[in-house]
Amino acid sequence: MPSPLRWTERSCSILTMRTASEDLTTPAKIRDAAMALFAERGYAAASIRDIASAAGVSPSLIVHHFGTKARLRGAVDSRAVAVVMDVLDQAAGAAGASSADGATAAMAGMFATALRDEGMVVSYLRRMLIEGGGPAQALFGQLLVATEAELSALVERGIVRPTSDPRWRAAFLLVNDLAALVLDDLVTVALGESPLSEEGMRRWGHVLMQTYTEGVFVVPPGDTTPAGEV
Repeated sequence: MPSPLRWTERSCSILTMRTASEDLTTPAKIRDAAMALFAERGYAAASIRDIASAAGVSPSLIVHHFGTKARLRGAVDSRAVAVVMDVLDQAAGAAGASSADGATAAMAGMFATALRDEGMVVSYLRRMLIEGGGPAQALFGQLLVATEAELSALVERGIVRPTSDPRWRAAFLLVNDLAALVLDDLVTVALGESPLSEEGMRRWGHVLMQTYTEGVFVVPPGDTTPAGEV
């Protein structure tokens, strides 16, 4: 089984290689400029002309590459989902490490790297999810489909237990994960540490791993829940 350090290094290299290659292309520059403006102003308030100015291109070039603002937002969503799923895939590998503490350390390192290299993705996710409406529904839908697929793969690999309701479990876990992004400011004030900082992720990850692997409730006598099913 790969060590937590190797999982962390692999996560860092994947994120770095993807960013370095994509940032050289015009569509990637347009997409990243759109993500930044959507995160700062919201989808409705960021015009094609604003995005073109931020990307250093003409509005017609955006139309050439993406056609419409809605399709550009779709490309931004796909980028955000890909980054999240990359990190979660690496975290799943860390979950198979030799110890819970080792897995938690690896996960904290991965998310710290992702937040440093892909900080705009976090800002974009927070803004879109808080705004709600059609764009948020489309983004959440993509994240849910990807999360369900990832969990299904982990079940096949023997890392995650099977469930009788995979879609609802995927939604439950996704909402838990996204809450740390959306409620970061409030959690930081309450706990004195951001759950998105490296130390915050270490502590958050420890509680998460403990909760997911050991559960919260004591199983009462006579419980009839089938073994291995959640």
